[in-house]
Amino acid sequence: MYPYNKQTLCDVLVAETYEDGEIVVHEGDKGDRMFLIEEGQAEAFKLLPNGEGGLAQQLVREYGPKDFFGEMAIWKKAPRACTIVARGQLKLLSIDIGTFRKLLPDIEEDLSRHAQDEYNPVYVAQSPKTQSP
Repeated sequence: MYPYNKQTLCDVLVAETYEDGEIVVHEGDKGDRMFLIEEGQAEAFKLLPNGEGGLAQQLVREYGPKDFFGEMAIWKKAPRACTIVARGQLKLLSIDIGTFRKLLPDIEEDLSRHAQDEYNPVYVAQSPKTQSP
């Protein structure tokens, strides 16, 4: 993200706290916010083929301080691509989709570049709604 976009985001973020094992978002749910990790760790799980004709939750990404997630749902106006689970106490900053789009209409280029650089095709592919990991 460009520096001016980061400063604008900081002005409208809302603090949230999750405990170990708590689910922040479920794969397949409507994406109405994106999140920035202030403190702690989180893991992303995706329902993927298990090689035995079924589906299973698989860890696809780990997040730490200063990482962000949920932007793909806002950018693509698509359901959540993964289930995000807190590992230990997790302090997040969030922004809702309406504020995001109103204040940062030019950020889609940044998100597109981020998605191409950070996520593999399996992560961003759509899948059915999941069960909790």
